[in-house]
Amino acid sequence: MSTGPTIETWTQRELDSAAIMNRRIRDVHNWLIRPPAVRTQGRPRTLGAGTYGLLPCNPVGAADTYQSQAGIALVGGDGVVWGYQAPVNGHYRVAIGGTFTAATSSTASRDLSVYAAVNASESGQSVADNAVTIWCPVAISAYTHMGTHVREIPLNAGDIVRFAARMDGADVTWADTNTSPSYGLSSFVELRYVGEKP
Repeated sequence: MSTGPTIETWTQRELDSAAIMNRRIRDVHNWLIRPPAVRTQGRPRTLGAGTYGLLPCNPVGAADTYQSQAGIALVGGDGVVWGYQAPVNGHYRVAIGGTFTAATSSTASRDLSVYAAVNASESGQSVADNAVTIWCPVAISAYTHMGTHVREIPLNAGDIVRFAARMDGADVTWADTNTSPSYGLSSFVELRYVGEKP
């Protein structure tokens, strides 16, 4: 795991080497301009009607993804990201955006909720039960919900953030690239370190 730079105290008439100057100046500036951050793209997954399901993402490397440094660990396997692990204590900006496509049309309002939880087990129900934030994407048609949610949360080193969703009345697909390639591109998760805990 990445750790933040150590802020060292200068002593009077201290003789500095290149290594000391790099550690005290370059490394600190690098941390400030490129704090731990990651953005992953949604991986299509269909959730059963009325069930809580985890929202997966593809690893870094797809379009519109990045990892500023190898600090925020991607939790998962077999090319699927199921969670994000904080490298250091601090406040993190957590953002999730996406498109959710229902399997059947609805002329009435249909409830869709998206959840984020810290240190929940790897199940949609656990994420919903332990949510630190809940978001309801807007219905833009009889089939589609869309939007973005941003929240700042405190995390400790090693904490894992996971995401889940639930729609009543119909199966729903997250990042549904079969309906439109843009639905995959607009579905994402982003975590970014924004500062120390006060």
